[in-house]
Amino acid sequence: MSKNIIKYKVWNGHEDEIRTIDLNKELSVKDFLEFGWVKYTYNELSNNNNIGMSMNVVEGITTKDKNEHCQGVYLLTVNGKVVKIGGTETGLAKRWGSYNNGTKKIRMGAGNGSVTNYYIIQALKAALKQGCTVEWYFKKMDYIEEEVELYSGEVIQNRLYPNGQYKDNMNIIHSQVGRYRKDGYPENNGLARTTVVFRRHNENDIVINSESWWEEMKYGSRRDQISFNYVAWKHNLKFNYIQEDIDDNEYFHYMKKWRQVNLSGGKK
Repeated sequence: MSKNIIKYKVWNGHEDEIRTIDLNKELSVKDFLEFGWVKYTYNELSNNNNIGMSMNVVEGITTKDKNEHCQGVYLLTVNGKVVKIGGTETGLAKRWGSYNNGTKKIRMGAGNGSVTNYYIIQALKAALKQGCTVEWYFKKMDYIEEEVELYSGEVIQNRLYPNGQYKDNMNIIHSQVGRYRKDGYPENNGLARTTVVFRRHNENDIVINSESWWEEMKYGSRRDQISFNYVAWKHNLKFNYIQEDIDDNEYFHYMKKWRQVNLSGGKK
């Protein structure tokens, strides 16, 4: 088998499936090096953990470098070709740690919570078994945090990166909040976190409100919590806040930002 074609087997939720990666179609990591990415680690097959792979630092990189808690973007490469670009807010080692969910047992038991990690781990193990090299390149992305006070009286954090990029554009946020005030939206009217939303998707008022909310995010700020309460007020949508702490409750396990899985399946 050509080392440029990686074949790997995964459980797709219904049956085993053979997937492929054609390295001939992927970008070379060399195209990224001039922009500051540095080789940090490589993978080897191992019998010492549940995923069957280890992550090791390359010469010139220390374990402290790998374990540093920082914001960054990593390039996952096979034979020098980039097969995944990902971000982390906690450093490369902790991002690698999240891939420990990439087992068939967890995939079959936890629904969609570990699909991406599972597929990636299966592909990397197949690549290593075919004699390919698997390496990780990393670039730290420093930022400062800026607080923005909203019409609700709530304060959210917005990140400013050295290249001038925000987590979202400040001009858009201020313009949007100003538009809401001009439209008569009341001050201190609450701010939904919108991490978990339960709704009846087919009911007419929900459809109207959801489409309007999407329009706000499409043409305004992508920070969805900014626009939810305004849209609900605009359409007179009646809703209730979930009286639970999403960070600490029996229904959801808060793993990382934007990564949540339902563990309990309901109240015991």
